[in-house]
Amino acid sequence: MSKNILTKLLALTLTAGALTLGGCVNPPYAPKTNVTGSAAAGTKVVFIDKDLRRVLFVDRVSDGLTDAGLLKLQAALRNTTNDETLAVQLQTIFHTADGEALYTDVGSESAWQNFTLTPGQTVYYQQNALTVSARSYTVRVRYLNRKDAGN
Repeated sequence: MSKNILTKLLALTLTAGALTLGGCVNPPYAPKTNVTGSAAAGTKVVFIDKDLRRVLFVDRVSDGLTDAGLLKLQAALRNTTNDETLAVQLQTIFHTADGEALYTDVGSESAWQNFTLTPGQTVYYQQNALTVSARSYTVRVRYLNRKDAGN
């Protein structure tokens, strides 16, 4: 091969390599869910494991009163992955009109409920307050496989 052809081939290879590397730059990460924006009617959803925001979306949170005047809620949770099964736990902390947490004694708080969501699946979490003093709530979400997940 002539020197002229080798020079052109080297230049072409370097140009292709530079274009390939330039195309590998990742844009800034845009979160799939807005935790505060996904909570309807002033309710709040808190992800204890912040990585859950990447794979779990709170489609809708609705609340109301039972016939007995107890606060009730329902949250639709969707696994946004195409290939990952999620094992999560949810718990609701109810609050009085003054914002004080109800059921603060050890053992009186609501239990963590386990959910397994296959890729793309939506599950519905429901909870009712045990007293008419409950006026608001916070739904807490965490991975099931936590070391402290003995509940």
